Amino acid sequence: MKQLMTGLLVSALLLVGGAPWAMAEGKIQLRQSDGSVTPLGGVGDAAKVVISGAAVQTLTIASGVTTNTTTAAVAGVSGYKTFWMEVRGTGAVTATVTIYGARVANATDDEMVALTTPTALSGTTVAVNAAATSTAPYPYYYVTTENVTGTAATVLVEVFY
Repeated sequence: MKQLMTGLLVSALLLVGGAPWAMAEGKIQLRQSDGSVTPLGGVGDAAKVVISGAAVQTLTIASGVTTNTTTAAVAGVSGYKTFWMEVRGTGAVTATVTIYGARVANATDDEMVALTTPTALSGTTVAVNAAATSTAPYPYYYVTTENVTGTAATVLVEVFY
Protein backbone atom coordinates (compact mmCIF):
# COMPACT_ATOMS: atom_id res chain seq x y z
CA MET A 1 0.00 0.00 0.00
CA LYS A 2 2.84 2.38 0.86
CA GLN A 3 4.47 1.82 -2.53
CA LEU A 4 1.18 2.39 -4.33
CA MET A 5 0.58 5.66 -2.48
CA THR A 6 4.17 6.75 -3.14
CA GLY A 7 3.78 5.95 -6.83
CA LEU A 8 0.54 7.89 -7.05
CA LEU A 9 2.08 10.88 -5.27
CA VAL A 10 5.11 10.86 -7.57
CA SER A 11 2.90 10.53 -10.65
CA ALA A 12 0.75 13.47 -9.54
CA LEU A 13 3.82 15.60 -8.90
CA LEU A 14 5.24 14.73 -12.30
CA LEU A 15 2.01 15.58 -14.08
CA VAL A 16 1.91 18.97 -12.40
CA GLY A 17 5.62 19.64 -12.91
CA GLY A 18 5.75 18.23 -16.44
CA ALA A 19 8.94 16.20 -15.87
CA PRO A 20 9.20 12.81 -17.57
CA TRP A 21 8.68 9.78 -15.28
CA ALA A 22 12.17 8.40 -15.91
CA MET A 23 13.80 11.63 -14.74
CA ALA A 24 12.03 11.60 -11.37
CA GLU A 25 12.78 8.08 -10.21
CA GLY A 26 14.93 8.29 -7.09
CA LYS A 27 14.95 12.10 -7.15
CA ILE A 28 12.44 12.79 -4.38
CA GLN A 29 14.24 13.33 -1.10
CA LEU A 30 13.05 13.86 2.44
CA ARG A 31 14.77 16.16 4.93
CA GLN A 32 15.02 14.39 8.30
CA SER A 33 14.74 16.12 11.70
CA ASP A 34 18.53 15.89 12.14
CA GLY A 35 19.06 17.82 8.86
CA SER A 36 20.15 14.82 6.79
CA VAL A 37 18.45 13.99 3.49
CA THR A 38 17.22 10.52 2.49
CA PRO A 39 15.60 9.37 -0.74
CA LEU A 40 11.88 8.66 -0.65
CA GLY A 41 11.58 5.04 0.42
CA GLY A 42 14.66 5.38 2.60
CA VAL A 43 14.89 4.74 6.32
CA GLY A 44 12.68 6.97 8.43
CA ASP A 45 10.34 8.26 5.73
CA ALA A 46 7.12 6.79 7.13
CA ALA A 47 4.49 9.48 7.74
CA LYS A 48 6.86 12.33 6.88
CA VAL A 49 4.73 13.94 4.19
CA VAL A 50 3.01 16.91 5.79
CA ILE A 51 0.95 19.47 3.97
CA SER A 52 0.75 22.69 5.92
CA GLY A 53 -2.22 24.99 5.62
CA ALA A 54 -2.51 28.68 6.14
CA ALA A 55 -2.59 30.21 9.59
CA VAL A 56 -5.83 29.86 11.51
CA GLN A 57 -8.12 32.87 11.08
CA THR A 58 -10.50 34.15 13.76
CA LEU A 59 -13.94 35.72 13.34
CA THR A 60 -15.49 37.25 16.46
CA ILE A 61 -19.26 36.81 16.68
CA ALA A 62 -19.75 38.16 20.21
CA SER A 63 -17.37 39.94 22.57
CA GLY A 64 -17.83 41.57 25.96
CA VAL A 65 -21.43 40.33 26.32
CA THR A 66 -22.57 40.75 29.93
CA THR A 67 -26.34 40.20 29.72
CA ASN A 68 -28.96 37.96 28.14
CA THR A 69 -28.94 39.12 24.54
CA THR A 70 -29.09 38.31 20.85
CA THR A 71 -26.11 39.69 18.98
CA ALA A 72 -26.19 41.31 15.57
CA ALA A 73 -25.55 38.94 12.67
CA VAL A 74 -22.02 38.86 11.22
CA ALA A 75 -20.95 37.61 7.80
CA GLY A 76 -20.13 33.88 7.85
CA VAL A 77 -17.13 31.99 6.51
CA SER A 78 -16.89 28.87 4.39
CA GLY A 79 -14.85 25.71 4.82
CA TYR A 80 -14.03 23.90 8.05
CA LYS A 81 -14.67 25.96 11.15
CA THR A 82 -14.78 25.52 14.91
CA PHE A 83 -16.98 27.63 17.16
CA TRP A 84 -15.42 28.68 20.49
CA MET A 85 -17.46 29.88 23.49
CA GLU A 86 -16.04 31.37 26.65
CA VAL A 87 -17.17 33.22 29.77
CA ARG A 88 -14.66 35.02 32.00
CA GLY A 89 -15.05 36.91 35.26
CA THR A 90 -14.18 36.81 38.92
CA GLY A 91 -15.18 33.82 41.02
CA ALA A 92 -17.99 31.58 39.78
CA VAL A 93 -19.11 32.45 36.24
CA THR A 94 -21.86 30.99 34.06
CA ALA A 95 -23.49 31.59 30.69
CA THR A 96 -25.69 29.66 28.28
CA VAL A 97 -24.61 30.25 24.69
CA THR A 98 -26.32 29.20 21.45
CA ILE A 99 -24.74 29.86 18.05
CA TYR A 100 -26.95 30.19 14.99
CA GLY A 101 -26.41 30.20 11.26
CA ALA A 102 -28.80 32.33 9.22
CA ARG A 103 -29.50 32.87 5.54
CA VAL A 104 -30.08 36.61 5.94
CA ALA A 105 -28.46 39.32 8.04
CA ASN A 106 -31.27 39.42 10.64
CA ALA A 107 -31.12 37.50 13.88
CA THR A 108 -34.75 36.40 13.70
CA ASP A 109 -36.25 33.10 14.80
CA ASP A 110 -37.99 32.30 11.53
CA GLU A 111 -34.72 32.32 9.55
CA MET A 112 -32.28 30.55 11.85
CA VAL A 113 -30.75 27.11 11.98
CA ALA A 114 -29.09 26.13 15.26
CA LEU A 115 -25.41 25.32 14.92
CA THR A 116 -25.07 24.34 18.56
CA THR A 117 -27.48 23.21 21.19
CA PRO A 118 -27.53 25.59 24.13
CA THR A 119 -24.16 25.20 25.82
CA ALA A 120 -24.02 25.88 29.55
CA LEU A 121 -20.64 27.26 30.55
CA SER A 122 -19.83 27.14 34.24
CA GLY A 123 -16.57 27.48 36.10
CA THR A 124 -14.36 29.56 38.33
CA THR A 125 -12.86 32.61 36.62
CA VAL A 126 -13.15 31.07 33.13
CA ALA A 127 -15.25 28.42 31.40
CA VAL A 128 -14.80 27.41 27.77
CA ASN A 129 -16.31 25.03 25.26
CA ALA A 130 -16.01 24.37 21.53
CA ALA A 131 -18.71 23.11 19.21
CA ALA A 132 -18.04 20.25 16.82
CA THR A 133 -16.35 21.24 13.57
CA SER A 134 -18.80 22.46 10.95
CA THR A 135 -18.60 22.77 7.18
CA ALA A 136 -22.05 24.37 6.79
CA PRO A 137 -21.63 27.57 4.73
CA TYR A 138 -24.12 29.85 6.47
CA PRO A 139 -24.04 33.39 5.08
CA TYR A 140 -24.41 34.85 8.61
CA TYR A 141 -23.92 33.87 12.25
CA TYR A 142 -25.33 35.25 15.45
CA VAL A 143 -25.38 34.28 19.13
CA THR A 144 -27.90 34.28 21.95
CA THR A 145 -26.75 34.38 25.55
CA GLU A 146 -28.75 33.57 28.67
CA ASN A 147 -28.03 33.14 32.37
CA VAL A 148 -24.86 35.26 32.29
CA THR A 149 -23.84 35.42 35.95
CA GLY A 150 -20.73 36.14 37.97
CA THR A 151 -18.75 39.20 38.96
CA ALA A 152 -17.75 41.06 35.79
CA ALA A 153 -18.71 38.00 33.69
CA THR A 154 -18.28 38.55 29.94
CA VAL A 155 -18.97 36.18 27.05
CA LEU A 156 -16.77 35.77 23.98
CA VAL A 157 -17.75 33.67 20.94
CA GLU A 158 -15.36 33.18 18.03
CA VAL A 159 -15.10 31.08 14.88
CA PHE A 160 -11.73 29.55 13.99
CA TYR A 161 -11.32 28.75 10.31
